[in-house]
Amino acid sequence: MFEFVVKGIVQGVGFRPFIYNLASELNIRGYVQNTGTGVKIICDKKGFIEEIKNKLPPLARIDSIEVFNSKEEFCGKSFAIKQNEKGGSYSMIPADLNLCGDCIRELFDEEDRRYKYFFISCTNCGPRYSIIEGTPYDRNKTSLKDFELCDVCKREYKDPQNRRYYAQTIACPRCGPKLDLYIKGEKFKGNVIEKTVNLIESGKVIAAKGVGGFHLICRADKNGVVKKLKGILKRQYKPFALMGRDINMAEKYCYINDKERGILLSKQRPIVLLEKRKDEMREVSELSSLGFMLPHSPIHYLLFEYLDFPLVMTSSNLPSHPITTKREDQFVDYILDYNRNIVNFLDDSVIKVVDESPLLIRRSRGFAPNEIPLPEAYKLKGNILAVGSEMKNTFCIKKNNKLILSQHIGNIFNLENLENFKLTIDRLLKFTKTNPEVILCDYNLEFNTSKFAESLCFDVLSLVPIQHHIAHGFSVALEHNLETFLSIVCDGTGLGLDGNIWGGEIFHNDTRIGRLEYHNLIGGDMANREPKRILAGILSKFLDWEKIEQILGSESKIWLKQQEENFNCIASSSCGRILDCISVLLGFSNKNFYEGRGAMLLESNSKKCDLFFNPKISKDECGLFVLDTTCLIKFVYENLEKIDRRELAYFTQIYLVQGLLEIAKEYDENLPVCFSGGCAYNKFMSKFMIKNNVFLNKDIPCGDGGICVGQIGYWDWKNRR
Repeated sequence: MFEFVVKGIVQGVGFRPFIYNLASELNIRGYVQNTGTGVKIICDKKGFIEEIKNKLPPLARIDSIEVFNSKEEFCGKSFAIKQNEKGGSYSMIPADLNLCGDCIRELFDEEDRRYKYFFISCTNCGPRYSIIEGTPYDRNKTSLKDFELCDVCKREYKDPQNRRYYAQTIACPRCGPKLDLYIKGEKFKGNVIEKTVNLIESGKVIAAKGVGGFHLICRADKNGVVKKLKGILKRQYKPFALMGRDINMAEKYCYINDKERGILLSKQRPIVLLEKRKDEMREVSELSSLGFMLPHSPIHYLLFEYLDFPLVMTSSNLPSHPITTKREDQFVDYILDYNRNIVNFLDDSVIKVVDESPLLIRRSRGFAPNEIPLPEAYKLKGNILAVGSEMKNTFCIKKNNKLILSQHIGNIFNLENLENFKLTIDRLLKFTKTNPEVILCDYNLEFNTSKFAESLCFDVLSLVPIQHHIAHGFSVALEHNLETFLSIVCDGTGLGLDGNIWGGEIFHNDTRIGRLEYHNLIGGDMANREPKRILAGILSKFLDWEKIEQILGSESKIWLKQQEENFNCIASSSCGRILDCISVLLGFSNKNFYEGRGAMLLESNSKKCDLFFNPKISKDECGLFVLDTTCLIKFVYENLEKIDRRELAYFTQIYLVQGLLEIAKEYDENLPVCFSGGCAYNKFMSKFMIKNNVFLNKDIPCGDGGICVGQIGYWDWKNRR
């Protein structure tokens, strides 16, 4: 007999019934069993392993297979499925996925007993991580444990030939969760889906419980309705995500290439940022793009049976607060709810495709908490917890040479988000049975994430702060298995090792070798929200105060006086803030009502051109290369009335990446170069880097959602030196 130990995504995805049916078909004797680390297969044919690899079920992923000669005696004449093995370590937790084709067909089949049942699913689709309370993944460790199966569902659940064999989410209208509509606190009696459709069509805003939390939904084709939603959320400028019935509906509003089409239709069903066909839906998005996703839960498919227009679908939470998961937390009059708890909240994932390269902006539903295998160069022993940054937070657990990256948690600025952050860390550590030996955090020890990390450290635990932008660089190096490299990090702001605010940096491994020119953040953090303050300081290097007042208004004199007296000013090399300043100067934005607004409006209003001048590069007193940005601002100012402002916008973005890459190549033209940070989502900047063979992030976010992975990459690299 032979023993196969299979690790990867092999629990909760129909792997055991697949093995059973395949073995029965091939007349193989033995058994299959879930263990604490994956799946164990005992069989009488070694070649069975190749059959398994070639015919995997759609949701399964094999990361490793160990083959042993088994000493175990097996007396059976056929193949069997054994009960789960007790104890052990843990197996990978599967992510929540889109409804499969078979379930969609059953959903609209009048002869099927699950016809129009909102919680239809099988082993190949449906909720997973969002309902898990513990591991291994069994029904009694999910929020479905309170729903006892009816006799018919029990038969399906126990039948290895059935698509719902051991499907922990199995349910039907007789025994499963129920869907209810509440209108101003009163439960509606009648057809819930049809009434919800009527409310949407009439312009109402609905709070609808999704896979990982509540969405606020309304029709997207009526400006007055979208304005109403903006008023409810007190969110006048930040773009909303949309859901369309199908690809054809999305294509009415956006251009979609083959790569974007494949991602929209993928089992993860993320939001994909797409270029608008026309400058329409301005109330939905002031940018040149729209974020579209397609239906991924039965409720969405049921609603779009009746609706022929796209829906705004945004997380139901007030600004800077976490996504809500309970009916009592909603703040609108119409609530579509079901009586099955969401255990682990999940925002929608977001992807932007640049030059055929998908860049993860938010890694959450559909992706988290799927493990990421560590490459060969980054396999240091030991368990690690990296808590990431304070904005766009995710955290990461390193265990058994795998990375378990959490879902998107958000900005850890208030108590609610901090509690969500703590709770999710506690759960994932328990799910993965991990006791970290080291805790990594951001170099800024004033971050709430860093303070919490410090509170976890006892005598036996070490806390290691890691500089923000160094972590960005190492996040790319880790993904591409690079041990010696240069990294260009174009970001917003982060505390630098010299006490200034960094954000436009070049590193050789962990050594800073270059940067953008320093400019003052006049008023400290206020300058991040009002980049006019920074622009005033830059303009003062070549214009008098009266001229600056004509451009920026009377407040500019106060800011310049503040700079003159060095009151509440801090030097910054931030790339994001330079993009913001140029956006203000060109008249595209005035204030950052949401993070990155100025830079995104600059990108949205850009027009390709051949405008060029050589980057101005010098060295500072410490020997660091410095890319001059005052000359860039001066060039834009002097050509405001001479050159198309959209061409000036494009030129400035290329100047920055071209200059930074020129510094990297001048330092060492033979080393591989990485590009990361929030500005890596800029399509013009990243496309330039990709064309010049620069490495970008692949499976983790370029922005602060990937910082925790970079922290682990740096720690691993440093400890191998």
